[in-house]
Amino acid sequence: MSKEKVWELFWYGFFGLVGTAVNILIFYLLSQKVKVHYIVANVVAWIFSLVFAFVTNKIWVFKSRTWQFSVWLKECVHFIVARIGTCVFDMGYMFVAISLLHFDESISKVIANVIVIILNYVLSRIWIFKPKNSST
Repeated sequence: MSKEKVWELFWYGFFGLVGTAVNILIFYLLSQKVKVHYIVANVVAWIFSLVFAFVTNKIWVFKSRTWQFSVWLKECVHFIVARIGTCVFDMGYMFVAISLLHFDESISKVIANVIVIILNYVLSRIWIFKPKNSST
């Protein structure tokens, strides 16, 4: 594995952890301090963490330096579609694992999260922030 790939994975993990912290912090502030309904707080927190993830992935993880509007818009839309897709996968996996197969809830959530993290990385690498030498 190249040094560049190792750094890419490091920054992906680092910003993933920071993005998770952003999500939790926004949720806490809205639900506990502002007293917004937890569903609304969760949606707003998800949106904030999605924007954070897009910006950090674009700039620091995958080094997509193009800010031409058409490129930015395509990356942004693909990013949102990918994240919604992995969210749907997460929910579907949890339903099948817990409701149909009667697996342990906590173990199922860990497995789902591992798969979602891998899917988000792969989708970001091959579909959203393609290397410069890839065709578009």
